[in-house]
Amino acid sequence: MKYVLVLIIALFSSTIYGQSNGYDIDRAVNKLAKLYNLNDAQKGQLKPILETKLKAYNSMLDGKGNFKKNIDHVKIQEADNTYNKSVLAILDEEQKKAFLNHQKISKGLLENGIIKSEDVKSFSGKKPQSTNQ
Repeated sequence: MKYVLVLIIALFSSTIYGQSNGYDIDRAVNKLAKLYNLNDAQKGQLKPILETKLKAYNSMLDGKGNFKKNIDHVKIQEADNTYNKSVLAILDEEQKKAFLNHQKISKGLLENGIIKSEDVKSFSGKKPQSTNQ
């Protein structure tokens, strides 16, 4: 069960990688489409949502794929909130339940110390450096 939850988190994290970092947005759309059983119209709506989140995140990264040391964590939260609201807007009721359950699982894993934010890989595939230095 632990590995399934980590896999879910990895899937969500992978959706924010961009083509500029070697990750294909279309691949992320297809993974999420499979996970949430999205139809073609929803897939079409999801791609620009992911691109917007990618653009927001890329503006907060340094050249090595880590968050800039002086980044305001409120900006990260705002990007996540915008993404979540946009995704929820295109989902039907069953898909929303699954999405919200995955969000709760991810949050619970972090809050309960099962995983630590510093254990999650950065956009470059390397562990992020501490922003408290």
